[in-house]
Amino acid sequence: MTHQTASKNLHKQPRGYLKTVARLAGKDTDRSQVNFWTSGNYDGKTTLRKTMPKNVAIAGSHLFRLWQRGKNDEGYLVIKNLSTISCHLRTTPQRLKYYLIYLGGYQYPLTTRNGRSLVQVNDKLCQVYFITNGNRSDTPEHKRVGTRYLYFHKGTPIKAVKIKLIETFISDLMGKNLGNVLVSDDFVPFCQKLSLMAYRLFCFTASNTPEGTYRFRTLIRPRFLNLTDQIESQHKSRVLGSIISAFEELECKGHFERWDYDEGRDLFTWKYSDLVVKHKDLLKAKS
Repeated sequence: MTHQTASKNLHKQPRGYLKTVARLAGKDTDRSQVNFWTSGNYDGKTTLRKTMPKNVAIAGSHLFRLWQRGKNDEGYLVIKNLSTISCHLRTTPQRLKYYLIYLGGYQYPLTTRNGRSLVQVNDKLCQVYFITNGNRSDTPEHKRVGTRYLYFHKGTPIKAVKIKLIETFISDLMGKNLGNVLVSDDFVPFCQKLSLMAYRLFCFTASNTPEGTYRFRTLIRPRFLNLTDQIESQHKSRVLGSIISAFEELECKGHFERWDYDEGRDLFTWKYSDLVVKHKDLLKAKS
């Protein structure tokens, strides 16, 4: 748990968020829910999602950095030009609006702490407000894009977006609850280059101390990498191979100093570097 103040080239990421996206990042396969990428429709019923597109999760991490440095006295990050954000996320302003709907328009089972135990609570990832000219709350549903929590209007320019973090993540950033991890400002570009499984493994390991030891059957549990459903549909050998490939990818990209899988004990061990994650244990070792 890091309590240091972020410098110009460092910022904090909430450990609860990292643990959450390690569990939830993936392809949305629920066909009963609106797919904004293809339809851009209005979802007036669904309030809970159990998966989060990888690019949406990365956008959330980028907003954490911007919020820490640019929030106003009322605790809001105000974005007046979506292009300035979308270019950093390698997307378009229109697609960024969809990212914001996923972040502020749905609830997710977020990882947090109750006493000494990890628990899940359903909540939005942040509060988002689209600012337009005039009051359009009476706009008919067929002209809305989003959910009943958050939507914008087709053909109506957005003047600005206001974003405020939920209290769970604010508490993490303050060093309470699950606390935070100090990371390089290269955090988001690093994540963008990772495959899905490597991204999930990166977030999971980054949310913990640099040295880890987990049995395979523990690592796949719902509160960690959340891969038990894949075990049932794809079998252990395929999921295990995917995790091993993710370790190899992260070692190649410099996140892991070392890692090992003991087949006899079904045991993963690792130590990550300070390339991106500036954990206090790594900083102490260098001082």
